[in-house]
Order: sequence, then structure tokens, then C-alpha cells
Amino acid sequence: MDYKRIYDELIAFRKVNIPSGYVERHHIIMTSLGGSDDADNLVKLTGREHWIAHLLLHQIYQRSETAYACHMMAMRCEEREIPCIKSSRVYEKIRKECAKLTSKTMKFHQAGERNSQFGTRYICNLDLKQNKKIKKTDNIPEGWIAGRNRWNIESKVSKPKYVHTEEHKRNISVSNKGKPKTEEWRTQISNIQRGKIRGPYKKANVA
Repeated sequence: MDYKRIYDELIAFRKVNIPSGYVERHHIIMTSLGGSDDADNLVKLTGREHWIAHLLLHQIYQRSETAYACHMMAMRCEEREIPCIKSSRVYEKIRKECAKLTSKTMKFHQAGERNSQFGTRYICNLDLKQNKKIKKTDNIPEGWIAGRNRWNIESKVSKPKYVHTEEHKRNISVSNKGKPKTEEWRTQISNIQRGKIRGPYKKANVA
């Protein structure tokens, strides 16, 4: 199919036949492809025609920029009262091309000096519970440490493990002395020690 011919015919028709009612301004040569905002590069199209025009441009150029434009317009289909004009295959292709462009753009802007975090690091004050960013070459001020929100980590001090004193052990031994120890009781204590159940109130699993 000659997509360029169809596109050129659509633009030529609307240059001399301006649609009535709701219209959208279309850049004949997309600004992302070097087009300008001059009047001779603009044409008024209906919402549906605008969508079709960008689909045609994507078929012609097969560029990430044209895919991104289609993707943005597809998100506004319901707003422009054209809910059923995108096929699943076309939409999938547009999404993939848009993802490639986004990845490429992010890699460019996050690399080296273009990254907002380049040459800096975060430090925090545990007493003030404040973070701030300094240059990596700067010394850490007194009262500050490297990292962010470290007070959340430092405050999580593990509780010391409870250790029975010898006196406590003797008291337990005396209190249990002479008590009958059934087989069920021995099994329950054994399961607790092995970690199969957490306490005397939780029933053991029965096969």
C-alpha cells in the first residue's frame, strides 16, 4: 500500500476543504522530524483524520518519534470520540516502538553529567532526622553520616535474647517436680522445641 500517497492526498484535500465542527491542528511534517510551526506546515483535520494521519506517518517513516505520537494520541481516543479505530496489532507495534524510544531517552538523560545525581551523594543526621545532598568531593560534616534515612535503620536495634538465670531454671525444675508427664505433653514440648508449633495454644498438624 502506498501510505505516502494516501497521506499526501489527505493533506492536500484538507488544505482546501477545512472541516467544520471539532478540528485538530496537525503538523504536516512532525516537529520531532524537523517540522516547524509555520502556517504552511499546519493543516486542520478532524479527530479521526488526525489519528489516521499519524498512523500513516508511522507507516511511512517507521521511526520511534512517529510511534510515540501515535501512542499519545491513542491514549486520547475516547476524548476525541473515536474509541474503536486502533487494531490490537497496530497498538502493540506502537507500544513496542514507544518503549524503545523511552528507554533510549532515559539512558541518554541519565548518563554522566546529565544525571541529576552526578557527582553528588546523600548524607543524613540521625538526631535531626534530615537528609541533604553534597558533592562527592566534600567531607561529611560532623554529626552527619553517609546515606539517606539511616535513622530508620539505626533505630531498629534487635532485642537482646532472653536468657534464663540459674535461679529461674531451679524454680522451674522445682515447680515441675513430681508432676505427671503424659506422652501427649512430651510430644507437645518436643514439637515446640523443634519449631513445629509456636506455643501450647496452637494445635499440631494432624496427617
